[in-house]
Amino acid sequence: MRLQVAIGVLHQCVEKELNKAELVITDWKISPFSIKKKNFTTAGLYQVRGNAKSGEVDYPWSLFLKIIQPESEEKNDQAHFNYWKREALVYQSGVLNHIPPLIQVPQCYVVEEKSDSEIWLWMEEVKESNLASWSMEQFSLIAHKIGLFHGGYATGEIPLPKEDWICQEWLASWVAGCDRYAPDASSYYPIVKGRYKSVDKKWNSYLSLRQHQNHYFHILKTLPRVVSHHDLSKQNMYLNRELTVIDWQYFSVSGLGEDLGKMFGVAISNDDIPIHEAWYYQERLFDEYLEGLRLTGWKGNPLLPKLGFYLSVAFRSAWEMPKLMKLLANSTTNDLDEVIEKYMTIVEVQMRLAEEADRIIAEL
Repeated sequence: MRLQVAIGVLHQCVEKELNKAELVITDWKISPFSIKKKNFTTAGLYQVRGNAKSGEVDYPWSLFLKIIQPESEEKNDQAHFNYWKREALVYQSGVLNHIPPLIQVPQCYVVEEKSDSEIWLWMEEVKESNLASWSMEQFSLIAHKIGLFHGGYATGEIPLPKEDWICQEWLASWVAGCDRYAPDASSYYPIVKGRYKSVDKKWNSYLSLRQHQNHYFHILKTLPRVVSHHDLSKQNMYLNRELTVIDWQYFSVSGLGEDLGKMFGVAISNDDIPIHEAWYYQERLFDEYLEGLRLTGWKGNPLLPKLGFYLSVAFRSAWEMPKLMKLLANSTTNDLDEVIEKYMTIVEVQMRLAEEADRIIAEL
């Protein structure tokens, strides 16, 4: 689509980017920016580059433009996990100015409300790359930093934001979204039933998890509450000397450990963590997260963040169990291909952590 860029807004952004007043923009161009996966509310991503002159000196500059729209009626609901205006409100409200400096956030120069259903976010460009594979040590460092980040809230040192548009039940809302858009697993399971004993066991565990989901969601609300990003995928993180996190659309106040669980669950789904090393990674990441919490002075029961972590991973099955059932039902052979094997292993991890969560609940 052809974008109608307001030159005054662009000029304002470039002045902030270069930290110089009385600039003259001499040339600029805008190009679509491609990523693997984008949020449903993201209508477009663009890189805007050009040159500006101050006196006799030329300065190159580069910005990012993110265009957000509702996409569907449900995303007009402030309580929805993907409320379409949330990231714009995050930047307008200044809530990110109060988060611990352990996590760096790109500046948003201008929130431009184009209409009642379209907002443009003019953003600082992150210059680092996150394309290379990450090692266990790098994921561990991130988990440690998230623990330090959450510890500020868990100890009460940093007050929780209270704006109405902040999602308070992110996981429950996300699961409801999965039920709306994922394949209907119950329609596929009768085709699969009895073909694989391990699948029947996973299915029964999954049914138990879903039948008691409101009980689990209630328990999550009793955990210490912390500010959470809830989309800590590799796509949204840049790790150099600092950890920079972009895309705060899912900004929420959630239970301790939930954010770490989302990161781990997404990483195994996206092959950023080798699935055959999932058990080792989940132990190491939680240990690093807990150490981060402890270093902030949090002295609570370690089973609390572990419960948030386990339930967060377990409920990702609301998206991946239906995909597994559909793949198995449409398979013409009992031999498992690579994709089915992957989802079988992911769901196995999710259901085992659901069982571990039950043990923790019983102990608590």
